[in-house]
Amino acid sequence: MRGNYKCLIPLLGTAVIAAIFAFVLFIYLVASSSASFSDVFRKKTSLPGKVVLVDASYLVIDGGITTLTSAVLRGMAKKRTDWTFIIFASDVSNSEFKKLSKFKNIKLITSYFNKNGFKIVAATILDFLTIHLFSDVISQLAFYNDIILQQNYDLCWIPDCSATFINLPGPKISTIHDCAHIDVADSLPKNNTEWAHEHVLKASVDADKIITVSNFSKKRIMEEYGVSDDRCKVIYVRLAKRVDRKFSNDQTLSVMGKYGLQKGEYFVFVSSFWKHKNHDNLLRAFAKFIQNTGRKIKLVVVGRHRSIEHLKKIIADNDLDGLVIFTSFIPEGDLNILQSNALAFVHPSLYEGFGMPIIEAMNSGTAVICSNAGSLPEIAGDAALFFDPRNIDDMANAMGTIAADRELRSRLIRLGHLRAANFADTDRMMDEYIKTFEEVMETAMETAAAGGRGTR
Repeated sequence: MRGNYKCLIPLLGTAVIAAIFAFVLFIYLVASSSASFSDVFRKKTSLPGKVVLVDASYLVIDGGITTLTSAVLRGMAKKRTDWTFIIFASDVSNSEFKKLSKFKNIKLITSYFNKNGFKIVAATILDFLTIHLFSDVISQLAFYNDIILQQNYDLCWIPDCSATFINLPGPKISTIHDCAHIDVADSLPKNNTEWAHEHVLKASVDADKIITVSNFSKKRIMEEYGVSDDRCKVIYVRLAKRVDRKFSNDQTLSVMGKYGLQKGEYFVFVSSFWKHKNHDNLLRAFAKFIQNTGRKIKLVVVGRHRSIEHLKKIIADNDLDGLVIFTSFIPEGDLNILQSNALAFVHPSLYEGFGMPIIEAMNSGTAVICSNAGSLPEIAGDAALFFDPRNIDDMANAMGTIAADRELRSRLIRLGHLRAANFADTDRMMDEYIKTFEEVMETAMETAAAGGRGTR
C-alpha cells in the first residue's frame, strides 16, 4: 500500500510545481497590466445605457475599413448619446481614431495585442496549465488593458472579422468585408490568408450576426462558411459625400501644379498595392492605349506602396517614363481635386468586396471605367464602362473609348452622380447599424430572461 502512495509523490510534486508556476505567471500578468487583484475577481460594474465593446486592435492604418469603422462609430455616438462605446485599438493616434476622441460617450483604450511577445507566451502557458478554464480572464489580462474585467457590456462589435474578442460571453457582431483570402489568395501573403480564414471561420460560427458590405460578399460568405441568410446582413457603405467637393480655383491650380497635371489630360487610379488590384495589367493596358491613340496623357496612381520595382520595370519596358505618376498617400483634399479634374477614373481590380473608390470618383464628377469582377458591377450599376480586368486589350480599348467619346463621358458623369447618391445617405447607413445592434442586444436579453446566456 505504501508503495502505491510513493508512486503518487512525483505526480503530486509535478502538480505543485505546475500550480506554483501558474500562480507566478498570473502574478506577472496582473502586475504588468493596469488591473489590481480585486479587478480580476470583483463583481463587474455597469455604466448607464447600453455598453458596446469594439475590437479595433487590427485597424492600424488609415484604410477603407478604418475609415468606415470610424464613421459608423461617430454616427452611432451622435444618434445614441445614451450608449457608451469602448474601443480597443493598438494605435489610438491613428487619424481616423483621433476623430472619435471628441465624443464623450466614446472611450479609446490602447490594447496591447501582439505588442509584448513575453506576455503572449506567459498567457498561453497559463491558459494551458489551467486547462482553459479561465481563457477569457487570461486574454483580457494579457492584451486588453483589463477594462473588460471591470465593465459589464451589452454587445461586442468586431469591425474587421478578427477573432480576438469572439470568445467573450454575450452577443457579438462581426463584420466580414469579403472573401479575398479565398478568392484571390495567390495575390496576398500566405500568413495573411491563413489568419483571415481562421478568424472568418471563427466569426462565422460564433458571431450572433455578421455584417457585410455587398450582396456579392454575402453570397461568398454563405457559400464558403455555411452562414445562413438570416445571420448575414448587408449594409452598404454610404459615405460618398464624406469628402468636401468645395474648393477654389486657386486650390485647384495649386494641387494640379504640385503633381504636374493639366485638367482632362490624365487617368487616375486610387488603391492599395496588393497584387489583385491589378496594377501590372493597368500599366500594360495604358501602354497599349498610348500606342493605339498616340495621346501622351498621364496615369496617376494614388495609394501607399511598398516595393514597386516590378511596376517601374513595366514602365521602362513600355516607354512610359514621365507618363506614370505614383503619388503614394495624399491628403483627401488633393485626392478630390485630382479626381474631379481627371479625364476618367480607372479601376482595374480583379476583386472587390465593395469598391468605395469608384463611388467617391462618381461623386467627384468623374467618368468611371472599371473591372467587371467581384462586387463592382453591383456597386457601379449602369454608371460605368466595364472591361475584363484580365484582358489587356479590353482594358486599353475602354480607355480609348472613354478618351475619344465626350458624349459618353458626359453621360457616365451624369449617371455617376445619380449612382453616388444611392451611397450618400450616411444617416440611413447609421440607422441600419443601430437597428442591427439593437436587434442582437434584444435577442440576447430575451435569451437571458429565458435562462440562456447574457452579459449584464
